[in-house]
Amino acid sequence: MGRAKNPIIVGGASNLAARKMSDSYFEINETLREEYVNVYGGLRFGRIMEDLDAVAGSIAYLHCDSFHHQQLVIVTASVDRIDLISFLRKDQDVYLRGNVTYVGSSSMEVTIKVETKKEIDSEIKWNSVAIAKFTMVARDPKANKAVMVNPLKLETEEELLNFQLADGMDRKQLEAQLSLDRQPPTSMESVIIHNLFLEKNKIEKHNNFMYMEDTILKNIHNFIFGGFLMREAFELAFANASLFIKSKAYFVALDELSFKKPVPIGSILTFTAQVVYSEGAPHHSFQVIADVTDVKTGQSDTTNTFYFTFRSKEDNVPKIMPRTYEEAMIYLEGKRRKERGIALTKKSMHQIDAEIYHG
Repeated sequence: MGRAKNPIIVGGASNLAARKMSDSYFEINETLREEYVNVYGGLRFGRIMEDLDAVAGSIAYLHCDSFHHQQLVIVTASVDRIDLISFLRKDQDVYLRGNVTYVGSSSMEVTIKVETKKEIDSEIKWNSVAIAKFTMVARDPKANKAVMVNPLKLETEEELLNFQLADGMDRKQLEAQLSLDRQPPTSMESVIIHNLFLEKNKIEKHNNFMYMEDTILKNIHNFIFGGFLMREAFELAFANASLFIKSKAYFVALDELSFKKPVPIGSILTFTAQVVYSEGAPHHSFQVIADVTDVKTGQSDTTNTFYFTFRSKEDNVPKIMPRTYEEAMIYLEGKRRKERGIALTKKSMHQIDAEIYHG
């Protein structure tokens, strides 16, 4: 790893001690127990997602100077992306290893690898299974406001490069501005939707399609909160994917999502999953919406919208057809997420060897 000429201090509060990437390095080892294995003998990745969220919090706390932040609370603001890089066997031990890779004023990007290792000729070889990026935010629970965190000290050229490659807010803000909730579809996307409806009668004759509304799958949980969100959303998406593909579904990625509202203890959480984009094999997009209902008032609010990509090995997977304009917008959003996800997955592959500090 090449040393930088002079350490660079970035982000955070200038009156707090700068922390190195290595200061937040954290690693845990997990033996894959029975509850981590699905009916196909593969990994229940929802369990790993739950653990990733907990590890991201531990890493963020390590970065913050506890002497100055005795009342500090770290919350998960968003999951920027989770990509599955390679297959994980159930007889392998898993290592979750990560550190802070980017610091804003009160936010921290945490990058975590899911890895396995084996010894070859007395030398340890690491195999990257997945890479995840979380945005964590520091808050003062009494004042209920954001708190500035420690700056990040970049000591090597690789650390500086990784800091510069961090997604940051610019991409998210641009995507929010171009969201289909705010802007109409592009001319190309309008042509896609128009052609879908023109082809509808032809597709119906071959019976190799499903209407989007027919793929909805619901799951209601009483008194589920916080750390279970990703895991439960994944489990439902996986079930939906298996029913849709009619065979084993292979997880590929979880796209960026934000935690809009906390889920109070004692509320009822409802997950609704459906296929939102499929042009046949191999990749398919699934949306899971999490709604929380206050048992006292009966008011329901959406806390999260998840977008999962699964892969199939079957060739006869049906296409998805929207019936309404609203479903057509969801269809286009699924298409956008899938196409953007392919590019971001390639980026993750390029970063996989240099992203994590090795203690």
